[in-house]
Amino acid sequence: MDLRNWKQHYRSLKTEAGLSRIALAGSGLALAVLAFMALNQEKIVVIQPWTLQRAGWVGQESASQSYKEAWGLALAQMLGNVNAGNLKFISERLGPLLPLEIYQDYMTTLTAQAAQLEENRITTRFEPSRIVYEKSSDKVFVYGKYYTKSPGIKEQKSERTYEFVIGMDAYLPQVLSIDTYEDEPRTERRLEMLRRRAENAKDHKKD
Repeated sequence: MDLRNWKQHYRSLKTEAGLSRIALAGSGLALAVLAFMALNQEKIVVIQPWTLQRAGWVGQESASQSYKEAWGLALAQMLGNVNAGNLKFISERLGPLLPLEIYQDYMTTLTAQAAQLEENRITTRFEPSRIVYEKSSDKVFVYGKYYTKSPGIKEQKSERTYEFVIGMDAYLPQVLSIDTYEDEPRTERRLEMLRRRAENAKDHKKD
């Protein structure tokens, strides 16, 4: 037997065995990392309620644009048609969606609004016509016509926007912010336009 060839062959086998151990260790580490990521990855649930024009998804702490738009539409339709008769119904459904820090204030406002409508015998209705989602602010805007009717007075029509920030907590929606105003959706672009318009008007007044 050629001792030189045997030693060279032995060294090659030893090197190959060492590289195999390193490869196995690397594969084991990669498998452990993948398993950790799989266990900690947020579970996504795909849904398609009747109000959605396209499928949406819900995660533990996030949701798709279409899901938030659907909730914004449902909330606007509830709040746009509130009165003394259905206040309890709306409060029971809206209450669980509100964080504790805004729950009391908003419920107080809603109750006062319903009492005022009942005292003046005013009926209202809201007809949504457009939904806008602004990704940069994560806001949902529901725009439409708001109608009010008082005894002996012709029905009045105005613009109205319901503005929401809708978050997720343990797969459940949370209404983090609600705003209502008689105007088109106040997106960041529109707010900037209104700011410039106000500045120009101020400059003209100075001149």
